[in-house]
Amino acid sequence: MTAVAQFVQSFGEKLLGKECSRALLTNMDFKNFKCLKLAVSKGLGVGIIGGAMVVKVPQILKILASRSTEGLSFLSVVLETLAASITFAYNFRAGNSFTTYGETFFMTIQNVLLLLLLGLYRKQSMRLLLLFCTYSVLMSSLLIPTYATDATLKSLQAATIPLTMVSRLPQIWTVWRQGGTGQLSALSVGLVWIGSLARVYTSMQETGEDRLLVLGFVMAALLNSTIMWQMVYYWKTPTAPMKKKQKPKRA
Repeated sequence: MTAVAQFVQSFGEKLLGKECSRALLTNMDFKNFKCLKLAVSKGLGVGIIGGAMVVKVPQILKILASRSTEGLSFLSVVLETLAASITFAYNFRAGNSFTTYGETFFMTIQNVLLLLLLGLYRKQSMRLLLLFCTYSVLMSSLLIPTYATDATLKSLQAATIPLTMVSRLPQIWTVWRQGGTGQLSALSVGLVWIGSLARVYTSMQETGEDRLLVLGFVMAALLNSTIMWQMVYYWKTPTAPMKKKQKPKRA
């Protein structure tokens, strides 16, 4: 067996387990639908995590280029960060495969950068400092069983379902109120939307018994679909503040 074949075999066993790795990679048994579905789920999971590593980068770059956070909801980013952090802690403590929740880690980091930019351009540094201090204490508590029991963490995970809804609603409302998407990045919104749809499938395949997780991802996918629809509907439409600046020329 060559070094490449050994690497593929080793990687396959870590990702799919020995049984499915042997069935698909060694025996080429693609009629084994159980293992095939697992492979698709794992592949999507890896893809979601890969996309999540840069999903907010277009949004961050767009803000830096325009030096404006118009069209973004501060509250929406805060709540999204909180929901992602709880989901990460819940899965980490439960010992679930990283491919089923890894995107929450990378999205949290990028959301923190977004919050820094929102605080910078909206001159809310003190408010942001207080928020980060509170968040640091909360996150540390979630990861340590001594401070947050499994029962407490499960209750918090249940709370992420309405929290996810609430986190998206301010953004949906901001776009609707302004009549445009402002500095909202279409690429970031699109990647989040695709990732949320794929995550519904992977969560059903790998953590199907945990209905709490599945329901949370379904709600996130529905609301992300609404924001994606707004991006299409308001495409190239200037926001309300921009419209006010565009005064008609005198004859």
